[in-house]
Amino acid sequence: MPTTCSALVSLADLDTRHRDVRLSDPVCLAALRSSIARHGLLSPLMVNSRADGTAVLVDGFKRLDVLLERGETTAAVHWLHLDDAMETATILTANRRHRGMTPLEEAWVVQRLVRAGGLEQQRVGELVGRHKSWVCRRLRLAESLVQTVQDDVRLGLVSATIAREVARLPRGNQVAVVDSVREHGLSSRQAASMVSWWLACADRETRAQLESDPLSFISSGPGDDDGPTGDAVEDLRRSLERLEASASSVRRRAAKAMTASVPASRRQPLERPVRRVLGALRDVLIELEAAALGWELEADVQP
Repeated sequence: MPTTCSALVSLADLDTRHRDVRLSDPVCLAALRSSIARHGLLSPLMVNSRADGTAVLVDGFKRLDVLLERGETTAAVHWLHLDDAMETATILTANRRHRGMTPLEEAWVVQRLVRAGGLEQQRVGELVGRHKSWVCRRLRLAESLVQTVQDDVRLGLVSATIAREVARLPRGNQVAVVDSVREHGLSSRQAASMVSWWLACADRETRAQLESDPLSFISSGPGDDDGPTGDAVEDLRRSLERLEASASSVRRRAAKAMTASVPASRRQPLERPVRRVLGALRDVLIELEAAALGWELEADVQP
């Protein structure tokens, strides 16, 4: 990544076209305000100098917001000299080391590279230093969410964590569930339980009752079968053990079903549960990747 350090640059001259793939974080902004007030800007903004002379901000949106709040008009930058694809990819790579992006923000960047940039998923993986399966999961996350929910996330009306849970639902039902989550002030954990309940419900009437009064459902049930133990690491370990055992059982049964002479008509009822399981596995992988453990997951789960 070719870069050069520069003297001060006018903030008014910065092109912020990539702001829509970044989310505001009040906690981070508060910490930045305190840091900049005491020490000034410690890390220069990262800006790409395009061939037409446009200065595109790639990394440092929160720092820019704090500087503008303070009435600053200039800031130091690191200049980049990249093509369009690398400019977008650098939004991811610049934040990878310190885990500065949510999975949904990453998904938006991947979507931009694939849909607007016309890149193959394999190529996107090469640009951002990720496995193709990671790219596939992020793209599906972005495209599973209806635009209304994405807009609510950008406005700060819905958290990225809740949006990730809602992405498990059919697109036509997401807005109603999000409205219910907001109306009843559900936490991220409660929203996850509500989504699990919704997926487990077999009829529209029960789902409607869930949406009108989620708290009467989510005190126990799908998503909360273990109950709190006070040790999140131990909870995760036990859940992973159960998942491994279930996966082994499913593999054996799938092998048996596929080797037998099973008519296509008998297999058709499997289509919906298979798709739901694949979606759930995608969510599990995203959560594990988001954990601050430095894991690199390369399981290739296709939608």
